[in-house]
Amino acid sequence: MDAQNREPRGRRPRTGRDDPGPIVLLLPLLVLLLAVLHLAERRPGLGRRAQPPRACGGEEVEAWAGSVEVPSGGRLQVNLAPLHSNSDRQRFEAQSLARRLDLGEGEPWRLVLRHVGHPGADLELGGLVVADEGGARLRPLSPPAQTEGIADPLAVLLAAPERLTAGSARTLVLWGPAPSGTPRLGGLGVSGPELVPLVPGSVAGSELDGSLVRIERFARIQPPRRGD
Repeated sequence: MDAQNREPRGRRPRTGRDDPGPIVLLLPLLVLLLAVLHLAERRPGLGRRAQPPRACGGEEVEAWAGSVEVPSGGRLQVNLAPLHSNSDRQRFEAQSLARRLDLGEGEPWRLVLRHVGHPGADLELGGLVVADEGGARLRPLSPPAQTEGIADPLAVLLAAPERLTAGSARTLVLWGPAPSGTPRLGGLGVSGPELVPLVPGSVAGSELDGSLVRIERFARIQPPRRGD
């Protein structure tokens, strides 16, 4: 009887302390999760999308402006500035757009056109160009080619319209290297002025901050004064 109840030598009775428990089993998984989170913080492209730098709209940004009489009637007001006030955000958008839309060397610019006064005729925008002493610098983004595939929605959004309706205002996105000296706007068709000289100036950074999908709201030009 005593022999049957006696524990075999070399073996100890099992207790709750010998059970590793769920926490010990989850430790490798927790370590792996922490490693992935650490890599995601160091590499924005891993696990999350890189975000553009924050805009800072409290400063003045260098820009150009011009205003000329339109042969067919009225007056054309022109404002040219970088797409964003923040240089880091401007660089970020330049790299993103160049890669996505397969653009050449350059950066994005915003061109605000407003026709005021007498209605006159519509202005053609197909040949629009900003040039300086070195030649053509900035041109509108071309509409996507008509193919069987689906066009990139960003390319459709940023493509320049065919014309500026008389008495209206439009904001266009141009692409190219920064102009120098005293640039001039041309290529506005037979109804428009031959050239619009642009003089250096500045614009409030707050007017340049925002998303590309809301580009049309940037056409914030003051109503024409009497006599324009």
